[in-house]
Amino acid sequence: MEIQSIVKKCLNHDFIKINKISMINKFSTVTSPQPPPKEGVTAPPQPSPKLRLRSVSKGRERLPFGQLGKRQCKFVQTFWRSMFPSFGGVRGGEFGGFLNLVNPENLMKITVQTRGLRIKSAMMSAVTLAIICLFTISSCHRNEKAARTDTPTSGEAMIASDECLEPIVREELAVFTGLNLQASIEPIFASERDVFKLLLSDSIRLIIAARDLTDNEKQQIKRFKLTPRSQKIATDGIALIINKDNTDSLLSMKDLQKIVTGEILDWNAVSASDNKKERPIIVVFDQQNSSTLRFINDSICRGKPLGSHLVAAASNQEVLNYVAKHPNAMGVIGVNWISNPNDSTKLSFDNTIRVMSLSRETYPTEDNSYKPFPAYLATGDYPLTRDIYAIISDVRGGLPSGFVTFLAGDSGQRIILKAGLVPATRPTRLINLKSEF
Repeated sequence: MEIQSIVKKCLNHDFIKINKISMINKFSTVTSPQPPPKEGVTAPPQPSPKLRLRSVSKGRERLPFGQLGKRQCKFVQTFWRSMFPSFGGVRGGEFGGFLNLVNPENLMKITVQTRGLRIKSAMMSAVTLAIICLFTISSCHRNEKAARTDTPTSGEAMIASDECLEPIVREELAVFTGLNLQASIEPIFASERDVFKLLLSDSIRLIIAARDLTDNEKQQIKRFKLTPRSQKIATDGIALIINKDNTDSLLSMKDLQKIVTGEILDWNAVSASDNKKERPIIVVFDQQNSSTLRFINDSICRGKPLGSHLVAAASNQEVLNYVAKHPNAMGVIGVNWISNPNDSTKLSFDNTIRVMSLSRETYPTEDNSYKPFPAYLATGDYPLTRDIYAIISDVRGGLPSGFVTFLAGDSGQRIILKAGLVPATRPTRLINLKSEF
């Protein structure tokens, strides 16, 4: 216990060393030997009994506290009860031998041996030192919660991210913590709805999401006396993926809307081949309450209800696995899940699936259809794009703020480009290659 250690240190004085002091019921009188009085001479008054401090454990006297007057006893008793009211007092030997001050009468039951004013001064010094130590510790405990222990490059923090952005967020965290060895950031990957719930309830101070805060959400955060700030860090694309055996890789935005709303249920309705075999379309996305499903509703359906043939997988990885195994499946997934990190040109994707080309025209062709390459995301030729934000409610210079600065900086933006997305705060150079001059 902290108070016990303080008392022991305070009592460990040059003139005061106590070990297992116990209570005794009788005074031990100490009188100096006097010669017998001579005839006709009045004997000098005998000295009053002194109080002696005795060690019961070893049965011998220890270094004394000194003689305690009534004022000193009253002072020590008042001090103990005011500083340690929850303990009520010290019992015999409980704190290594401090005075039993539960009852004032107990002070008169302790035998002590006097060593003059020198010992008395040492006692007062020990009590004063105890007061100073206790006030210092209590001041430290009051400021413990208010003091921050993290900096922009060190400490511990927890963030939340949309599960659709997991690959790129993990890569960013790996590089950031590798550069800042004293920083530890624990990520939570969940659906978009759950991620925003954590932020709006002030359970998390930093999230990575595929949309910005609404005005109503900003007001909810301000109720905690926090100032939210959004930093755009990238432009992402929503890719349509199909099985490698499916050759129908061109699709118009008009036909895509009909597919997700259930107006088109078979691949033959959008196929240029003469295959008459039924091939029912199965649309697969990651999970309920995800940013991908919200994007389908807002940007593709545009108010129309979703079809009954849509299937929710457990995660984006499950979407990839499902499409790779089912020839008639069409997956809706974020580009960072299918990009090829080994291709520096960013002109290839995961080789286990096929990526569709989308066109804004009614009849898609090779010339008017585009895949979600970073260049087409930047120019807007690919129609399914969305912005990625780092949203922070703690801008006081801690570790979350330092990570946002890293994301928007040169190193963080290079990682975004490597993942197949478009950096938000760094210029992008587009190169147009022609086979003929």
